[in-house]
Amino acid sequence: MGVSVISVVIALLAVVSSASSTAPWQAKPKVDVISGEWDTVLTSQDNTAQITLKLKLEGAKVTGTSESSHLGDGAISNGSWANNMLKITVDTRHGPLALTGSLRNGKLIGDWDMGNMQGKWEAKKKTPEAKGAKEATSANQNGVVNEIDSPAGAGSGDPNLSVGPDGRVFLSWLDPIRLKGYALKFAVRSRGDAWSKPRTITQGETRFDSSILALPDGSLSAHWLTKSGPGMHANDVNLSISRDGGRTWGEAIVPHQDRTPAARGFVSMIPANGGIAIVWLNGRKMTGGDPGAAGHGSAEKARAGASQHTGGADHQHTGGDHRAAGHGPTASEMGMSLMYRMIGMDGTLGKEVLLDDRVCECCQTSAAPTLDGMAVVYRDRSEREVRDISIVRLKNGQWSEPQPLSKDGWEIQGCPVNGPAISSAGQNLAVAWFTAAKDQPRVYAALSSDGGATFGPPILVGDENPIGRVDVIALPSGNALVSWVDRMPDGPEVRARVVRPDGSKAPAIVVAETSSGVPRMKMSGDEVIIAWTDSRNIIRVHTATLRMTGN
Repeated sequence: MGVSVISVVIALLAVVSSASSTAPWQAKPKVDVISGEWDTVLTSQDNTAQITLKLKLEGAKVTGTSESSHLGDGAISNGSWANNMLKITVDTRHGPLALTGSLRNGKLIGDWDMGNMQGKWEAKKKTPEAKGAKEATSANQNGVVNEIDSPAGAGSGDPNLSVGPDGRVFLSWLDPIRLKGYALKFAVRSRGDAWSKPRTITQGETRFDSSILALPDGSLSAHWLTKSGPGMHANDVNLSISRDGGRTWGEAIVPHQDRTPAARGFVSMIPANGGIAIVWLNGRKMTGGDPGAAGHGSAEKARAGASQHTGGADHQHTGGDHRAAGHGPTASEMGMSLMYRMIGMDGTLGKEVLLDDRVCECCQTSAAPTLDGMAVVYRDRSEREVRDISIVRLKNGQWSEPQPLSKDGWEIQGCPVNGPAISSAGQNLAVAWFTAAKDQPRVYAALSSDGGATFGPPILVGDENPIGRVDVIALPSGNALVSWVDRMPDGPEVRARVVRPDGSKAPAIVVAETSSGVPRMKMSGDEVIIAWTDSRNIIRVHTATLRMTGN
């Protein structure tokens, strides 16, 4: 009796077991927590890179693709998911990227390895709603680059932009002339229209390094350099004013009171107090008036200097003592100086002011208005040849002492010909710059919400292989749009991206696939105008628009 009962029980269990194995609707299915798109951040010391992983799980095998403006797009191979452990290899333009990690609280977290570099990574899965919202946001932030016909001719270069009080955009550039030399020209564009017919501001055998400035009363100002002596860098700064929209131009005004044959240039102009505030570099204290003669490196040497830079911890300014930090008489004996002057609309010259008596010899300056004055950024220079970015501010009629804006510690013997850029929108200021400290080329930005009194920590904008040549637009929201040039396998590439005070960044977009010189940007309404020199085949200034909404 007992044996038969046991036999029945065993038979029933066998039936149940068989039913369980043959009835899949009764089994608990495995949940696929891996398939989908993952927003991924790779970190290594102070550097970060963003990548989107598109994963697909089939059994224990993981395949998919990756997308990254930094690493490029690639396939995913050697992927596996077992025991809560993910292992994949991502194909990037820099080589294979090995990722290992586990799922913790809904995030994939682990380590990455590229052979000569390692670090940590973290990924968060996109939900369909979040994905759609992010794509819409990116579209608003980055917009679409639309090239528009440029008025500049073949061989043109040195583009600059300015926005008038009515929102019209002014473009200036240098065109070669048939005999010898260049003509400084400009054109105007209203939103949605084509560029106007070009007009000539000045022309001659020596015309170079120029810009245009639209003033609040509708007047225009333009600057250019001319040779002042036999030295390679002996130049004079010239400025002219037009009171009739550029139909006629006044006689050239020379802002510097000394007329010795010396290196001058890298001019910045902004409207101020009903006139024009002008900032420039002056090399009258350098040996022979020529930075090359003084042994501080020519532009040609500096362009090769990217392979010569070494790290350093020194900086030009410490504390409030300007001279104690390397700007005293000994340091400035052969130094390039940063100068400032006000010019009235009638050509009256204000007092010439020395802002810094030892700065980098051939890096661009940049100036922006603030609610109580103006701010100027430039590449400084210490006695140890550390060339980081400094700022001076004019507040209520008083200039501050130079203060370090960056502490990169870029020690380089020749000028890198790579200055910073600054822009303002009310109390919001944005500064962008290039550095190659510790042999690591980087583009950074720093943002301020108090007119430049303080800045947030530097934001890494580009670290793929940047050449620099930055520009920046401060946005009313406190964000900023930064442009720079990257060195790509097929040649230089102009890129741009939005950065935010919290350190986050929008994906980078490609503005142009080639560039020489410094690309320029200005904003009118919600439209950004970009100008750059195309260096392929026929060298020529090109222009494009970029919509910026929701920023």
